Amino acid sequence: MLTDVSINVSQNMLHELFPLCKGLEDTTLGTTLQFSVCREEFAQILHTGQCHWVAVSNIGCTEGEINVYDSLNSGTVTSFTLKQIFAIVHKQEPEIIINIKPVQQQNDGTDCGVFAIAFVTSILNGQDPSTASYNSKRLRPHLLSCIKNGRLSPFPEAPDLARVQRCKDARVVGTVHQGRGVVLRDMPLEN
Repeated sequence: MLTDVSINVSQNMLHELFPLCKGLEDTTLGTTLQFSVCREEFAQILHTGQCHWVAVSNIGCTEGEINVYDSLNSGTVTSFTLKQIFAIVHKQEPEIIINIKPVQQQNDGTDCGVFAIAFVTSILNGQDPSTASYNSKRLRPHLLSCIKNGRLSPFPEAPDLARVQRCKDARVVGTVHQGRGVVLRDMPLEN
């Protein structure tokens, strides 16, 4: 699993390439919910609090919605992830619709960070991570090369590979309850 240092270096490189995009802040701000409030489009990699990284963004969403890109998805988001999302968007309304996107799933227990970086890189380059077929064997070498060169570029895809495993598309509503923290409930997907 990548550390916060590798994630932050990657987000800094993306911020240099996409200075108008909000977010892309130091992931350690999430532990104290100290992210800058984003009223505009943003992308951010978050630590779930369970040895796992996910990408979140409101790029391409309607107001009040956030997309979550999780390479080890269980069909929901952790309450700690939801708290971080609320800290970023700092909504006055008590609810946020969370779209869990059907992204490629990792084949091991350590690639979540590199997938999260690949997802954010795709989003900022105008690509939809839920349609991408990343070449999982080339993700880490590509990231290392980008870090050495000081510039993050889109991650290698392998559309000719056997069909990649994707998580199920899901939608949940996150609600903040004073004194009780956050609560998630399933929301039916529109056909």
